[in-house]
Amino acid sequence: MTDPSETLAALRWWQEHSALDGMVETLVEAIEGRDSDAARAAAEDLFGAMDAHAREEEAVYFPLIERYGPDQADAIRRARAAHVELREDLDAVRSALGGGDLPAARGALEQLLERFRLHEEAEARLLDQLRAGSAAERSG
Repeated sequence: MTDPSETLAALRWWQEHSALDGMVETLVEAIEGRDSDAARAAAEDLFGAMDAHAREEEAVYFPLIERYGPDQADAIRRARAAHVELREDLDAVRSALGGGDLPAARGALEQLLERFRLHEEAEARLLDQLRAGSAAERSG
């Protein structure tokens, strides 16, 4: 049986990612609608949420994984590096929006979204590996 706290943590993690996905949609709609003010506001909402999400992963989840899953050190190192790259991409979107260049903002956002997609997939694989290792330990 799965530990309920593990299930709740995984559910919370996926809910946070789903909320971020909704914010991205709002930003894309504003950019495509050529509404600079709405795009800047949506971007700031997204940036704040992404930063809070990354900080929580870095302060809470990553140290736990490093402590209880030392074999996942490379995955955590890559996740931390991805957070740096995501912040750089966020800055590129912010800069383009600040200059009123919606096409450049859209291009920078596409790069951000691709990197975020890859990051989410890597984190999902990491969670699956941790669950598999936990299940093996309980049954072994």
